[in-house]
Amino acid sequence: MKKKLLFLLVNLAFKMAFTQELFIPSDIKKAYDNATRSMDGNPGPSYFQNRANYNIEAEFTPATRLLKGYEKITYQNNSELQLRYMVIRLYQNIFKEGGVRGREIDALDTHSGVKITSITINGKECDMGKQTCILKESQTNIYLPFNCPAQSSAEIEIGWEFFMPSKPNDRFGGYDENTFFMAYWFPQVSVFDDINGWDVLEYNGVAEFYNEFGDFDVKISVPENYIIWATGSLQNGEQVLNKKYYQRFFKAQNSNDISQIITSEDLESEKTITMEGRNSWHFKAENVSDFAFGTSSKYLWNATGMKNRSGKNILVQSAYSPNFQSFDKVTEIARWSIEELENNVVGVDYPYPSMTVFNGTGGMEYPMIINDNDGSLAEAIFLTSHEIAHTYFPFLVGTNQRRHGWLDEGLVTMLGMDVHSKRDSSLNLRESYTEFYPVIAGSQIDIPQMVNSIDISNNIFQIHEYLRPSLAFWTLRDIMGIEMFQKCIVEFIKRWEGKHPTPWDFFFTCNNVTGEDYSWFFEPWFNRYGYTDLSIQSVKFANELIDIALENIGGMPFPSKLIISFDDGSSEEHILGGKQWCLSKNFNLSIPTKKQPEKIYLDTSGYPDCNEKNNLFEF
Repeated sequence: MKKKLLFLLVNLAFKMAFTQELFIPSDIKKAYDNATRSMDGNPGPSYFQNRANYNIEAEFTPATRLLKGYEKITYQNNSELQLRYMVIRLYQNIFKEGGVRGREIDALDTHSGVKITSITINGKECDMGKQTCILKESQTNIYLPFNCPAQSSAEIEIGWEFFMPSKPNDRFGGYDENTFFMAYWFPQVSVFDDINGWDVLEYNGVAEFYNEFGDFDVKISVPENYIIWATGSLQNGEQVLNKKYYQRFFKAQNSNDISQIITSEDLESEKTITMEGRNSWHFKAENVSDFAFGTSSKYLWNATGMKNRSGKNILVQSAYSPNFQSFDKVTEIARWSIEELENNVVGVDYPYPSMTVFNGTGGMEYPMIINDNDGSLAEAIFLTSHEIAHTYFPFLVGTNQRRHGWLDEGLVTMLGMDVHSKRDSSLNLRESYTEFYPVIAGSQIDIPQMVNSIDISNNIFQIHEYLRPSLAFWTLRDIMGIEMFQKCIVEFIKRWEGKHPTPWDFFFTCNNVTGEDYSWFFEPWFNRYGYTDLSIQSVKFANELIDIALENIGGMPFPSKLIISFDDGSSEEHILGGKQWCLSKNFNLSIPTKKQPEKIYLDTSGYPDCNEKNNLFEF
């Protein structure tokens, strides 16, 4: 009782100190009131984290694109609530005929939906012919009758099948008749959290995922000579690869040199690379939120070993088309990216035993495997560093991409560019975004970040999830300083590793670590409509005093410099930190001088000032 009373008093103190200007939605507020989250940015004493462990056996036939699977899910209810039903996601129903989609798909890839062949709950097989077997079915969710008391576990077994799309998209699909990347492919338990209960938001192909953490034990059967690269660690390489290729694979794992496991000559020889007949590839992954895999009978394969900062072994590999542009360099780029993220940019160990870069389309992250387009060397560096940076958000830290995808994408855009810029100067997203944002700033497509990602249409998805939030984080880091901002990132990861934070947990962590209230920044940049326009409204000079009236017209603060030039050729600078622009929309500066001023210039270079014409006053 004393502990809870102390928590409430501390929580109240942080509310008074840190949230005077920051809007918090009512459903988020309840979590703080219920002590599942704390206003100092930590999980509260009543925070809970459920788990879903998967044992999956699947069979994929490339010739028909039919995937059949059977899974056993062990679900651990760590909450204090009895769960009466369970929500299962059937992501591939996005291709169901007549479905509502936020992105276009090829008409040839539509089908009748994921076919559920069997369901068993706690050992009792459901009669698929009865309506009570599935309580409710929406586009991509099914609701199962389910009784799981608080602090207990339950088992669900599901058999299913569907046809993988034949055409590629940004996340998964077929790239030719021999090459596929599989994601969103198995029935997956939704998240039950302290804010929304079951997450029942539909998947429409635009916003990404919000998944529960768990362990995966997965076996995937494919035809002879098909290789599988996947989330986790391969358990049976010696049983699926012919001796020569297994020896190369084994050597690569234990060497700092980059080895070619499958070469162009190997593919041209038409000799078997795998064991004869169908092979079942076995992978295990611990404490991850998803599982994806790629497969091909025509791909090259490079790999190398490395150690993270703590000395743990990591297998880094790439799988790519023989008609590559720069993908042959990706294994080395991936290893270098991991080292940069660990040692310099993030400052937290790479947490997993492997990282695979698969040559598909677009750029998409999954735990321990990413799906990237092939392109120029600059594109390879950018995509690889960006997608690997997602290891920290949303995989190590389970941010909710369905509601707040901008939190991980904004951070990762910034962190990925930090890595990229150390090796390539031809691409600078901050400069590009700074130049482009004034074109759309304050318009009807410039939507505040706190509008749920699931409610954002595809045509403004890049603006909402990447452009504005990354500019915000770059600006915030400038204000805090790189060292302090990194301390906030490290502490946020430490507090929320393997858990599900909200943006407010990030905000309060920043406040707590810095000892300052940054609500003045978080509110206009993330919660409100607004834009970036600082201006000089008027200047008066009399009695050796320059009186300058300034205005934050757009409402969004950022640092600037006021430069006063005098008739003797001299000048002086006055730094205006971001906070000064939020104390009041209008404020005055009085600067004493015995010199005659010629002009006053508000320097906002490096930031997306929407109207630089109002930054100059000449006498």
